Formats: sequence, structure tokens, C-alpha cells
Amino acid sequence: MKASRRDDTSRNDRTARAIAGAASPRQQAKLRKKLTRKERERQNEQEEEGSDRQTRRKRFLNPDKDFGKSSLVYQLKHGVLKNEVPVESLQQPVQARLRGHNHADRPSHRSGSRDNEWETQQMRNKQSSGSSQARDSERVPSRRRWDRQASTGNRPRDRQPPQRSGEDLPTKRPEGYRDSPEYSSAARKMMPMAIKYTTAASQFLYGRSVVKAALEQSRRKIYNLYVYGGENRVDSHYNQSMIRLAESKSIPVTIVPNDQQRLMDKMSVGRPHNGFILETSPLPQIPVTALGELEEESDSDRRGFHVARGHQTREEEAVNGTKTFISRTSGSRTPKPLVLLLHEILDPGNLGALLRTASYLGVDAVGITQRGSSALTPVVLKSAAGAVEEITLFSVDSPADFLDKSRSAGWTAYAAVAPPEEKLARMHGGKFVSIDDVEQRNPLLDTPCILVLGNEGHGLPRQVKVAADYELSIPRVMPDSCIDSLNVSVAGALLMHAFVKGALPKKSASPFDSAVAVARGEGTGEESEVLF
Repeated sequence: MKASRRDDTSRNDRTARAIAGAASPRQQAKLRKKLTRKERERQNEQEEEGSDRQTRRKRFLNPDKDFGKSSLVYQLKHGVLKNEVPVESLQQPVQARLRGHNHADRPSHRSGSRDNEWETQQMRNKQSSGSSQARDSERVPSRRRWDRQASTGNRPRDRQPPQRSGEDLPTKRPEGYRDSPEYSSAARKMMPMAIKYTTAASQFLYGRSVVKAALEQSRRKIYNLYVYGGENRVDSHYNQSMIRLAESKSIPVTIVPNDQQRLMDKMSVGRPHNGFILETSPLPQIPVTALGELEEESDSDRRGFHVARGHQTREEEAVNGTKTFISRTSGSRTPKPLVLLLHEILDPGNLGALLRTASYLGVDAVGITQRGSSALTPVVLKSAAGAVEEITLFSVDSPADFLDKSRSAGWTAYAAVAPPEEKLARMHGGKFVSIDDVEQRNPLLDTPCILVLGNEGHGLPRQVKVAADYELSIPRVMPDSCIDSLNVSVAGALLMHAFVKGALPKKSASPFDSAVAVARGEGTGEESEVLF
């Protein structure tokens, strides 16, 4: 008793010193909690020593028990039997086989063993049914069919009709027989088909008009032409003309049979390809920081305008080139060039429609902002119907700076906006113009022009509007209509036509125009007398 009291006293002294040495009340509380837990564990151990109950650790270390260190498993893994009996030699547990998985890689399912098992099972069923026919005829009564009225009771065996003898019993196929692509033709047809890329930056153009325009213009590096060669397309006029055009430019042609049409569908991402897919490099799109001075010489090679080229990497130079002069085509009919600047056009369909309209109306070049705009995806190329292959494209990093620098070189910028309010129009009357003003003034007769179109949702930002010379709008004919705006591709078509219409050279009046003018009272008196 005296020794235990002495131990308790010394323990209490150590506890008091430890608590006193704590830096803060929080650490003291943690220390008391820890000491209390240890004291409780010590008391539990003392109680267990006086009774037959043992802790798990003591039972694990007890040499008199078959539990713990004395067990066979522990001795095989960590004990004296570890080196005598290697664990790796023990038989591994059999893995459960899942239904629907391919087991062709297992030895038991190779070299047609599945078919042999299936045929063997069928032969056994036929032999067993034939040998038991006589015995069945003796035991089964003359009534072969199942009589519902004769059935007594609702037990399942009474509700099931007896199987007829002499017939081939239905046999169950081996598990996974239909699920293996090795033995199923339908599964083989659904195997994924890999697309071969000539370069990492290759693009696939699809559609007859897009492919034909790319082959004729030759602005890209063309690697392969894929032509659908089904039974209904063997003697197609389009196939033969496209193949001759590709062969004239030494382009490899691949005829895709009917069973590999999924490959063309995968190249076109499921969109209609009309049986023609062309693998090419990306379209040249040089970065431009500003438009420069004009070159109006009679020579067609020097009829155009200079541009300030932006920074591009070596890989981009290999695709875009390093030219700083954009030539006007010989078919340009406007006195001065017209350039279209598209600011953050997101919809690929709108972008393709604008490029198609610009090419149709004779726009000299189209600039696309680098950030926030749709890329020149195959969807855009399909919507443009081949227009991107003949019109000059360039990219713009900062639209506001681009307009400021271009204005200093003599260009006039028009920003397309919604019709302004009357108060704003009165305050800044010279800033706002309408489509009618453009048709009357004919700005392309005097200066080169830039037409800026904004995003489908929020339009043009404020800094771009400020950088432009004029804000151009299409007046509303029906002010009370619930439609307050036009689609950007439709509005762009109307605005581009307004610029081009007034700058075109006047044609001589046709007899039909003269007759219409006379009917309206615009002709001379003699013409009126002749007509009436």
C-alpha cells in the first residue's frame, strides 16, 4: 500500500509539473484530457489483470492460443513457415466470369472451342431425345396435349404442359456466345474505325461544293480525297469529275466502299458529306494589326492595299505566309475596296453565311477577331459553300486599335448598331447614318471602307463604336413589331449590298426599265403618247 501511494504521489507531482509547464490554458486542457484518458486505460488494464478477460493485443500475442501470432496464416506470411512454403505457389482464387464480356483472350475460348462445345451439346440432345422416344411413348398417355380442364390444383407443375417427346429440345448456347465480336458479324461491323491523319493539324472538309472549291483554288495543302463508291455512285458524273480534278493536281484519291461508309460519317462528325471528304491543311489567316495605303495601278497584280502584319510563330508562318499586301481580284467592280470586320461572331452558321454573302457581293477581305469568335470549323465551311476558299481572310487581335490605325491610313469605318433614339440622334447627328444615307452618298467612290458587325447577343462594345467614324443602322419599318432586331447574317447582307449597290457603274436603261418609267409618268410626253 505504501509503495502504491508513493507511486500515485510521484505521478501526481509529474502531472502537476507538466500542466504548469503548458504555455496556454488551451494546451493545459488538452494535456488534462490526454492524462485522463491514459489514467482510464491504466485502470482498465489493472482490472483485466485481476480477471480472465484479455485485450485483443494480449490475445494476439498469447502463445497459448491459436489466435494471432500462433495462427497458420501468420506463420506462412511472417513466421517460420514463410521460407518453407512460398505463398506464390498457392492456388489463386477463380475469378467470376461476367456476362457480356469478351472472353476470346482466354485459352478455353480460342481456336473454335466454343463452336465445338455448341455442336457437341446439340448432338447429345438429339441422341438423348431419340433413345428415350420409345420409353416416353410407353409412359406418356395417348393424350399429348395439355388439358387445362384435367389439371387439378394451382401448383406450378400442374400449370406447365408436359414436353412432347420426339422433338429437339431447346438448348442453351454457351455463356457469352453472342457477346464475342470474334464470332458475331454484326459486332464486327460495329467495331470502331480509326481515322488516319497525315499531320496533326489536318482538317476534313465535306460537301461537294466545299471540296470542289478547295480543289480549284488550291490555297491549302491537300493530302487526300475520299470518295464514296457505293453501288449507286459508281457511274456518277460528280464522282468522275471530282476524281479527274484531284488527279490533275496529283492528289491521292481513296474510293470508300459501302461497308466502310461509317469512316466517312466519322470524318464529317455525322453531318451530310454528299460522298466527298477532303483532308487538307488549315486555311491561311494572316494576323493583321492595321490596313495600309492603297495601290491603284492598272496592273492587276499591284491593285490592292497594304496591311501591317502582326506577330506569328514559325508554325503559323508555314500555314499563313508572310505577305503584307492583299490584292484585289480582276472582277472587283467597286472603285475602292470594302473590308468586312466580324467582332465575336459565335454561331458557326452565321459566320459561314456572312462569308458566303461577302464573297457573293464582292467584298475584298474579311477580318475575324481572334478572341470570342467561332473558329473556321467544317460547319462554317459547309455553311459558306466554298466561299472561304476564294475570299481573303485575316485575324485581328484588338479591333479598336485596328480601326484607329486604319483610319490614319485613309480608311473610313462604319459600325453596325441598332437604330438610335431620337434624343441621341439629335445630339450626335453627324455620327449616326442609315442604310439610305449610304446608298445616296456612295462612300466607296471616294474612300476605302470598313464595315464592322458585332456579336449576336450584345453587339459591338463601346470602344469599337467610339473608334468608328460612323454608326450605321437599318431603320425599322414597323415600330410596334415585337421583333426589335435582325439576324446578324441578314443585317450584314443588307448593309454590304447598300455599300456595293451605289458604287457599281450605272448600266444603260433596258426597254423594260423605260417602259416602267413611262408608266409611272417619268418619261417624255412623246413616249407617253406612244404608250397610250
